[in-house]
Amino acid sequence: MPGAIVKNIPPGANDPAIQPCGIVLHVAVSTSPSLYDWFNGPSGGIESHFYVRFDGLFEQYRSIWFEADAQVAGNSFIGPPMNTRLGFVSIESEGMGDGEWTPEQISTIEQIIAWVKSQSDFPMHQCRAWNDPGLGYHSLFSEWNPNAHTCPGPKRVAQFHKII
Repeated sequence: MPGAIVKNIPPGANDPAIQPCGIVLHVAVSTSPSLYDWFNGPSGGIESHFYVRFDGLFEQYRSIWFEADAQVAGNSFIGPPMNTRLGFVSIESEGMGDGEWTPEQISTIEQIIAWVKSQSDFPMHQCRAWNDPGLGYHSLFSEWNPNAHTCPGPKRVAQFHKII
């Protein structure tokens, strides 16, 4: 994506090509300026497409055309039309669970959403099911979040509904 700090993590054998069908928002529960070192090793194959820092600068770790493993069943799945492999693009954000997105993060998240939509059209409404194209957040569906944690946190969920 234009403007991204690209720190590529190549897709592995278990990361198939996808047709992006929407966005899932996350919080990293970290104040690290980068998640590259975590996603590129110790995470055990879990990664996100993007990471947005408090100041709005952002990193891209994976092409939106390949699965990243941040939202379990939403990573990739077979859907219409014609048995296409769909998947959600994941945006991690700097912060802890009880915080809010900064104005700079919100601006960058909105830019990423607009760019991904320009590359792969999908509806701009909240997903109605875990495999329904659109916009969502990690704790929205148990299929994305089987551990039932609150990611991206209640204040960010409120921002999702009011702002994003």
